[in-house]
Amino acid sequence: MKRIWFKSLNEAGWLAEIFLQMRWAVVASEKPVFITSDHPVMTIHPSMKFQGFRNPETSVRFPLSPTRVLHLDNRHNEPDAEYYGFRGNGGSQNLTTWSNSNEYTFSHRDPIEVLEEMEEDSAHFI
Repeated sequence: MKRIWFKSLNEAGWLAEIFLQMRWAVVASEKPVFITSDHPVMTIHPSMKFQGFRNPETSVRFPLSPTRVLHLDNRHNEPDAEYYGFRGNGGSQNLTTWSNSNEYTFSHRDPIEVLEEMEEDSAHFI
């Protein structure tokens, strides 16, 4: 198992280099609002299709904790290495996490509450 793990790490170096070239920001909430899933790292593109990591409109999101999300993108004209405060219930961010999950989402909060917030925020997109 260790051999397979180290082999996969050695083969992922190309992706780490791309991520290190991207602009990063951390979105921080004072309240624990963010969920995670069995497929937590998400690539996001306005076309809803994967366009490659170097595409100017591609973003990558890593949930770090219920109060922190790491956001990578290629918007190098924007400030790098920033922390942004988050106010809200996390509904739209959690909807993105939920829609990218394979089977499961994980939250420290009541699932009904999380689903209601996602439903409430999704009404703004329709």
